[in-house]
Amino acid sequence: MKRWILFFVLLSFAFLSGCGGDDDGKIITLESDDVESVSSATPDECDDDCTASSSSEVSSSSVSSSSKVSSSSYGGIGKSKTIHGFAQKGTPVDQAEVRVVFLDESTLDRVGKAYMGKFEGDFGEYSVQVDSVESKIVQISVAGETTMDKYSSIRAVLATNDIIMNAIVDIGLQDTINVNLFTHLETERVRELVRNQHLSFDEAKRRSRQEILELFHVKFLDESGNEREARPPETWSFFGNTIDDIFLMAGSILLSWVSGSLSDPPFESLLEDFALDGKWNNDSAMYRIAKSAFTNNLSTMSGDVIYPSSKVGYDIESWRKKFDSTSSAFVSPSVVSDIDAVFIVFWEKEFGLGTCNQENLNELKKTWYNEVYKCKSPDCRYPNAQEEGYIGYMYYCNSTTRWMEATKKESDTYGIECSKTDFFISSENPDSIPYVCESGKWRQTLDIEKEIGLCTSELNGEFRETDKFGYTCKSKTWNIFTDSFVDARDGKSYAYIRVSRLYWMIDNLHDTTFTWAEMDQCPDGWRLPTKAEWDSLFRQLGGWQDNARMMKFNPFHTSWFYWSSTEVNDSLTYVGSVGFYAMDPVQAQRFTSSTVEFSKNSPAYIRCVKE
Repeated sequence: MKRWILFFVLLSFAFLSGCGGDDDGKIITLESDDVESVSSATPDECDDDCTASSSSEVSSSSVSSSSKVSSSSYGGIGKSKTIHGFAQKGTPVDQAEVRVVFLDESTLDRVGKAYMGKFEGDFGEYSVQVDSVESKIVQISVAGETTMDKYSSIRAVLATNDIIMNAIVDIGLQDTINVNLFTHLETERVRELVRNQHLSFDEAKRRSRQEILELFHVKFLDESGNEREARPPETWSFFGNTIDDIFLMAGSILLSWVSGSLSDPPFESLLEDFALDGKWNNDSAMYRIAKSAFTNNLSTMSGDVIYPSSKVGYDIESWRKKFDSTSSAFVSPSVVSDIDAVFIVFWEKEFGLGTCNQENLNELKKTWYNEVYKCKSPDCRYPNAQEEGYIGYMYYCNSTTRWMEATKKESDTYGIECSKTDFFISSENPDSIPYVCESGKWRQTLDIEKEIGLCTSELNGEFRETDKFGYTCKSKTWNIFTDSFVDARDGKSYAYIRVSRLYWMIDNLHDTTFTWAEMDQCPDGWRLPTKAEWDSLFRQLGGWQDNARMMKFNPFHTSWFYWSSTEVNDSLTYVGSVGFYAMDPVQAQRFTSSTVEFSKNSPAYIRCVKE
């Protein structure tokens, strides 16, 4: 049989561009050559007439590893039959049980006695020996726990410790009957369609599996490109290679992200919704699935560099290799790519994004969940790994473009045109002004702009002040205020700055030290700062070395001392003390400052201030 082809690498975006995000294009296509679920309720307790069968009666070789339908006769009413297959949701432990009951075809009510079976091996294989077939319609129920130590790599795919799964099937159609999350999903839907909408069993099964595909935005094509029906979910297998099997793997992963257990409220909600109308109306759970699918498509990335590699996909592929020891030891990327394709289709459609391609590159779009995504072209490294010398590690990109989460700035400014210079917007509350429109582009607002507004051409030369610094507007940029004056006594020029609502000299007076007796040296209009004013200055500088340099506190290894006008007693006064961590590489950007008691006979520098 010609190998089926899944749209993704070569055909994905050519097709998806035709199905966009419109309502009539919400179903995307998976191609293949050839394609059902049930109540969340725990099976009834086994009656006295239950018949147990030994799982050892069926060897693993007798259970088909393919999901292909094999024609079969159920043996006729009153005949004996062995019902066998796989329960595919984790690996059941030995105590897990499988139960078969016969159902009336027109009402789906139970008829006759129940039969019990057990599991064999490490891959969920079961068998049940039926002494007397009473109907061709049966319900198969699996209950128990899964083991997580053996083949633990599958944990990420089907993580849960309990299994309560059902399948409602026609045993006349195939020999191997698998029980999985999709047979579990469809069971109560089939009952609803048969009992309340009066469809035949076959029609109900056909309707339910079509609704499952629609739930995941999927449809199947045959080799000629025509849409075909999916086979019943009980024929899908983790060990098969058709598109139906791939969908089981990918869909099981998606459903495993609903909740940790099939009995948890989110999954119960799914089952109830689907049983009622074939849809799912739990937006929060659908968002969780879609977000998980999106995140797992970015399993390895650095910034915008993407190495598409589905960890959960490789887990399943490895699990398949362990089941079939004849398979190649090398893990083929084909199944992984196909699983990723289902992921991408699901989150793109569920988010309402449509297709990302060269035509809408850099487009921003808001999802139905009020998040903003951007169509981007990732930096795909090593497109030809062998030429680059990375043999064995084939980093590649699944597509040239893809949707990525927008930056916070892109999300906050989404839908707001940046055409007017000097325009503030607020994204979260009316008191904030986080972004500025400048030269046709949004940029983040500077802290100083939040406090005193924009520096515009109209404000050139204007002075504004905060609790920390004074600023002047120059060339549309706020600069910390600095100026200089000339001391009339000797003609020397001194620079000064506005800090903590005072003008501070940033040059040492006469560039030398003085004793307390000599400290009365400030020019007219200037004075020594008080202890409180030194403390206030140090608080504003915050201990950062850039601020120390701004004040011309040079980063020497020793401390510097500066006189204050606040005395302690006849022999002591307070000084401002500045020290540095220049010998400590971790603290290299910090300095220490404080006011300390200091002998009046010792020398210190002078910095003058004025109001």
